[in-house]
Amino acid sequence: MNSENKNLIELDAERFIKVRDHLNISISSEHGWRAIVAHLDGEYTLTPEEVYKISSSHSPGETLIKKLITRGMTIGEFISYASRVGDAFLLRIFNVRIAIQIVEHPLPEVRCVEGEVLTLSVRASSFPEPLYKWIKDGDWIPGASDRQLVIPDVQLTDAGDYRCAIFQRADISSVQEADISSVQFTDSSIVTVDEAPDVEIKKHPQSTPVNLGGDALLSCEVWGDKSVRYQWFRGQTALQDGPCIKGSKSNKLQLYNIDKNMLGCYLCQISSGRKVIETKGAALQISEYLQHSEHNYSATDKVALLIRCADYRCDQVLSAANKDVQTLANIFKSLNFKVVSFLNLTKREIWAAVCEFKKLVGLGVYCVFYFCGHGFEASGQVYLVPCDARQGYTTEDCILSDSICEVLEAQDPQLLCMILDVCRKPRHVLPALLDIRSPVRSGKTIIIHGTSYGLSAYENETHGILVSHLKNYLSKPISVETVFQRFRNALHKDPKLLKNNTKKQIPEVITNLYEPERSFADPIDYVGYTQEYTLRQQFWEESHRVPDPIIKTVNFPDFSVKMRLDFEYEFSNKLKIFTTVLDPGRAEKCSTWVEGIPNYVAEKSKNQVAKNEGCYHFRNYVELPNIHRVEFNVDLGRPLCSVLELWRDRTQLNQSRQPVEVEDGCESISEDELYRTSLYATNN
Repeated sequence: MNSENKNLIELDAERFIKVRDHLNISISSEHGWRAIVAHLDGEYTLTPEEVYKISSSHSPGETLIKKLITRGMTIGEFISYASRVGDAFLLRIFNVRIAIQIVEHPLPEVRCVEGEVLTLSVRASSFPEPLYKWIKDGDWIPGASDRQLVIPDVQLTDAGDYRCAIFQRADISSVQEADISSVQFTDSSIVTVDEAPDVEIKKHPQSTPVNLGGDALLSCEVWGDKSVRYQWFRGQTALQDGPCIKGSKSNKLQLYNIDKNMLGCYLCQISSGRKVIETKGAALQISEYLQHSEHNYSATDKVALLIRCADYRCDQVLSAANKDVQTLANIFKSLNFKVVSFLNLTKREIWAAVCEFKKLVGLGVYCVFYFCGHGFEASGQVYLVPCDARQGYTTEDCILSDSICEVLEAQDPQLLCMILDVCRKPRHVLPALLDIRSPVRSGKTIIIHGTSYGLSAYENETHGILVSHLKNYLSKPISVETVFQRFRNALHKDPKLLKNNTKKQIPEVITNLYEPERSFADPIDYVGYTQEYTLRQQFWEESHRVPDPIIKTVNFPDFSVKMRLDFEYEFSNKLKIFTTVLDPGRAEKCSTWVEGIPNYVAEKSKNQVAKNEGCYHFRNYVELPNIHRVEFNVDLGRPLCSVLELWRDRTQLNQSRQPVEVEDGCESISEDELYRTSLYATNN
């Protein structure tokens, strides 16, 4: 526009009225005149008093325009602020076109197993909105015209070089009609697809408490190639049959005359040809230890909420987090904790999970909250990053750990342990954050940070560094503070964390326990709290219900096929459905599978299909990692945590104490008088 260098006062009447009326509609700091004010800088920055006067005027939009006119703002400058805000209505008024800018490229390398869901994402900004078209090995992919490319059942032939072409939106009917000079291409994403393993674990061994001198049985169940081989391990040690051990090379491990040296985490390694997989670990805990307490301490109940976020859209994907949650879940289960474990939750789902979990917390209860994922520190406060955080996320996209701590403390547990396995590198957010933490209510809280301020938290091949050391002490009958003292000492001696004579990761423990000798191994004594204990037990069981096996007969014109569905869960929001042909009738080959699963539930799901008759009874399975997002009764009822409806907003948590942001010198002005440029609350 030739008029861009003119003062706003020269804006023609028709556009002035449209701009004014649009700015007047400002329901929040993200809309209308408030959004423009929030982005003003330099000589156009307004004081809180000026913002208050604008909000009190009959037409805030007109008052703001006049204020900017007196400061000499040009039409072009006003358009640039409208562009920063992303106000499409204002940009259309001025016939603005913004060139394509690629904000997010697909991951440079993606490795997956056939049968899994392959998802490649790209994000670009422009005005009008851009168009997308995906390319594989130089050829256009038919129908792939969204910013996300999703292949639900990836095959070996899907491996290749993927890129996305991004077009300025225009009236074009085909790719060929687009001006190639206006097209931008993302970086390449090299996709590798590995062959699915020949075996799959159907049932993992379960943690079990036993008595000294007693016996124990650990078992697993697999399906796949008939030539599978088994090898049981205790920790890193391969077991051999002997007087106290039988079945070390079978799917059932029997342990006799158990003593203290047989404590530990057991798992089974299963191999078929060159394929090797491992079961989850099962903790063997001597029940005598569960009753040990030098000071006769006990809990009315013990509960743990474990959350792992790894499949991020906005940051590096974490590889070891799954194993961390599995390991901690096994240990806490062996200590008689009611364990709730979740994978890859959004911000709303994390809040909902905390809201539901607090129903398990009450007077005399030992409570553990564990989060593993990305995080950062700002103005002395630690933020947890959910999986749906935006690219370039800020505090608004994340969850303040103190808010979760405060919600759980309000339930008055006897012991609250917060374990935060996140980075604490500073992330500068503007305006600065006010520290308005509530006073400590009681001496019952211990907070464990996997690392100190300004440092990262690391992981090795199988675990995060925190869990790789902490798992060795959690189940021991020692005080809570001693557990974390030994953990810190072990991590301090880890040579992998030393670089240039400087520690890369230094844990931090904050405690105000006035009964520091309490132990995670303390027994449960709910005398006097029977009703509360029973209600918690019923609530936990309802939210971890697995459907019973189902046998179905499918009739065809000449014969019938009998099949069975079995179910297993690994996490509170991850369900496996196995299908087995019991009787193929007259069919020479017969296979069954599950279909009709909503995409939002089956995202990143894993399907295993039998490839040959050598597979046990033609078995298949599907793994559903987002069962918590089911919003209606399905054929299986409401399995696992879907009954909790984590997708539903929890207003009671949104109304809890929230951190606010403020500029220097604004403390004397009331919150109602200030807007985004001076003070706003983090949106939960």
